[in-house]
Amino acid sequence: MACDFAALSAYIDDELTSGERRRIETHLKVCPMCQAELARLERIRTMLAAAVERPAFHNRLMERMRR
Repeated sequence: MACDFAALSAYIDDELTSGERRRIETHLKVCPMCQAELARLERIRTMLAAAVERPAFHNRLMERMRR
């Protein structure tokens, strides 16, 4: 399988079929680039969840993104 960052995004959002999920998980075992991208997506997801829970954090995050 070739690297597919869009599929990783769908994977982290639990939007894949069980077969697609297994394909991604198999690829993740051997691909450091996709492992790193998945870790990056997980960090973004965590930051966004915190932003929703803490409006001040959200505002700072949005300001940083605008810059």
